[in-house]
Amino acid sequence: MFAVAPVGTLAFAGLYLHDRAQPAYLFVAIAFPFALYVQSIGIVYLLRDRVERINVKNSLTIGGAGSLATLVLAVAHASLAVVMSVWVLTYVVAACWNTAGLRTMLGGAPDLRAGTVARDMIGFATKAALSANVTFLALRIDVFIVGALLSPATLGIYTLALGLGEVMWGLSRALLWSATGRIATLDPAGSAALTARCVRTIVALQCVAAASLFAVAPWVVPTVFGPRFAQAAGVLRLLLPGMVLYGADGLLSYFIAVRAARPGLLLALECVTLAVCASVTFATIATLGLYAGALANTIAYVLSYAVKSAVFVRLSGTPARDLLVPRPGDFGAAFGRATRPSTSLP
Repeated sequence: MFAVAPVGTLAFAGLYLHDRAQPAYLFVAIAFPFALYVQSIGIVYLLRDRVERINVKNSLTIGGAGSLATLVLAVAHASLAVVMSVWVLTYVVAACWNTAGLRTMLGGAPDLRAGTVARDMIGFATKAALSANVTFLALRIDVFIVGALLSPATLGIYTLALGLGEVMWGLSRALLWSATGRIATLDPAGSAALTARCVRTIVALQCVAAASLFAVAPWVVPTVFGPRFAQAAGVLRLLLPGMVLYGADGLLSYFIAVRAARPGLLLALECVTLAVCASVTFATIATLGLYAGALANTIAYVLSYAVKSAVFVRLSGTPARDLLVPRPGDFGAAFGRATRPSTSLP
């Protein structure tokens, strides 16, 4: 926390100083340490199988309650400073609240005063932290480039398309959130089987969601957001193939970094994704405009999923069909009828 949080805060503060027309960067700089802490503490809850507890706390802060509060303020035409201040406050409250009971949950953790354990933890954490930050940049580099080279209005259209597409990730994040603790603690065969089942389930369900979005986007976007944002529907359609696959990307990344203990490999893969997304956006933005970011996004996401799938198959020994072909029983598990998979998962 002490090493990484200042870096993130200074980075976003620097973006704000570079472009004062984007004050959101300043609020992100303030929220960054608290958001990082909330994510870190969330891992402890998952490993101790306290998924419901952390879900309730986050839903009452950064999740449902925070989103609802900012929505009400925006509809009431509150200033950007007020809306963003409330957003920051939700992370502060979540960080404080999530600390409750932490000491008890950390009981039985390794003694980090032992030199070997500390060195191993620091080495692993450094690679994992770098990978997480590169992942974030790969996820958002197209937005930064569009914002820097095109008009603010164009950036607004592009981020609307991104936001609508990312709604699909609600299910994948829920499965990731509930499965990561077990992926880390099950035996190797059970962990691989659970990862494969979650991946194929997410991709199948998000294909259905993407098909629905693709069909209704040209009507829904201008109807809800106005004709000035109609172009977002076309951008969304171009984004959807990559977003379908990227919804399952997090599970593959988690298995590679944590269960297979290869955070350095994951860092290399994320660097490639970042380079591909940035280079394609730069190469095509002059001719395609905001569609360049969507094209780059899709190419990078598809490439990332394909490579990580191949790595997962090699590291786990799981047949490729188990990762790609859904089964009827998968969907019942996704909706809660099999929340505690055994180590003999099909």
